Amino acid sequence: MAQGLPPAVAQRQEAFLQFEHAAGMIAGRVPAEWYVGEQVVGREVRLVLAPHPPDRRDGLPVTHIWLTVHAGITDVDLSEVLRRRRASTKRSEDPMDEPASSSVPIRWNGFPGEKLVYRSLSPEDLRHVWTMVETPWGLCEWHLESPDAQWVRSWQATIERDWRVRPPRRPASELGPAQEAARAAIGSWKGSNYRLRLLSTGRFELVWDRRRLTEAGSYEEVLAGSFEAEGDVLRVTFEDGSRRNYRWRRAGAWLLLTDHDGRTAQLRLLYE
Repeated sequence: MAQGLPPAVAQRQEAFLQFEHAAGMIAGRVPAEWYVGEQVVGREVRLVLAPHPPDRRDGLPVTHIWLTVHAGITDVDLSEVLRRRRASTKRSEDPMDEPASSSVPIRWNGFPGEKLVYRSLSPEDLRHVWTMVETPWGLCEWHLESPDAQWVRSWQATIERDWRVRPPRRPASELGPAQEAARAAIGSWKGSNYRLRLLSTGRFELVWDRRRLTEAGSYEEVLAGSFEAEGDVLRVTFEDGSRRNYRWRRAGAWLLLTDHDGRTAQLRLLYE
């Protein structure tokens, strides 16, 4: 069954789980008994799909697929993501692996990309396939890993053949007069250890990646309230009655948010 995700993300249909990721940008299906969950890696939110659930907190099953979307990607971002991924795979390549550990061009749903097949030098003797595809809405990236080479090849073929990419759902465009000045900031944003949601209804949410211990000794997962916008200032009133102002600036796929102490957070656009 689906774990840790709302029904709209993974729904059981006969013998399959139909899932969506990144506001519906990627859609596909896996067997109904598979584990489906999220893994947060910095400013990335990955969807993890596996025949078995993780055996430890934040761990991944030995056999798994993860996929992510880099929203609003630029040429600079693309080069940096590709550099990081290639560097991480090269450290574990086995030059004797077949097929050769080199990238090959692919097309997926009509969009161009590249695929890298390699084998890691580890006790499990893992086989990997890493793929990245460039679309008008962002980069789609997925990675398959298993000691079973046939499983990896079969599922990569299934993804390329059956999974679909489409434009992500966008936040509602109708804003109240108190939020209109922040139109460019409406949406979901990923910080280093939290998500910020600025909703068109005026709701403000900080959702922590891990439950956070408060000064009162309790744990919180969401810090919520409402906001009004005036120029580049967000005036936030939290549910406990406290208030805080933030200055914001949109820079492409980034939101820069500065608090009253002058500390600026850099948040990445996130499709949810």
